[in-house]
Amino acid sequence: NVFYVSSARLGTVGKVTKEGKYSALYADQSLKSTYGLKVHPDGKRLFVCAGDANYSKFSTPDTKKKMARLLSIDLKSGKKLADVDLSGLVTGEHFPNDLAFDKDGNVYITDSYADVVYKVDTKGKASVFSQSELLKSAGVGPNGIVYHPDGFLLVANNGTGALVKLPVASPQNGAKVKIGQFFPSTDGLLLNDNNTLT
Repeated sequence: NVFYVSSARLGTVGKVTKEGKYSALYADQSLKSTYGLKVHPDGKRLFVCAGDANYSKFSTPDTKKKMARLLSIDLKSGKKLADVDLSGLVTGEHFPNDLAFDKDGNVYITDSYADVVYKVDTKGKASVFSQSELLKSAGVGPNGIVYHPDGFLLVANNGTGALVKLPVASPQNGAKVKIGQFFPSTDGLLLNDNNTLT
């Protein structure tokens, strides 16, 4: 019965009651901005994309467009359980933006500046899942991401307005979803059911 919210400006992770009362769930001084976050299917952990891409009050030259981390937080205690550094997987600028879980509990993270999707497995091992040309963009690239039960990811390319389908078993076989129009600046995605995407 609570909402969890990130903060691009302050880097905190908060929770908001249904009555609208805010309190901090997790904060530490190493965080600059927090972006996409999702509750793990086990209902006990919150996974958070953390970086320093744009609006942070605490931005430094050491972290600006360089930081890319995936945190997991225990929802009961508010303590950090894991902190995976993604910044060394691909050279260049970074903006860890959104995440999704597959049926096995692996996490997929979009990096909107590096134009890639990372994968962090259930043991915490990080790798590059896809560097498909379809994820590339002149500005902000892959942003919102969801997992479809039929075994593929849907990723919104913010810059091109395309929706990209990436099969989990063969990410090299990515394809643009055939839609009647493009959706530039697409951000978060939500799979309502197997046939409806918001």
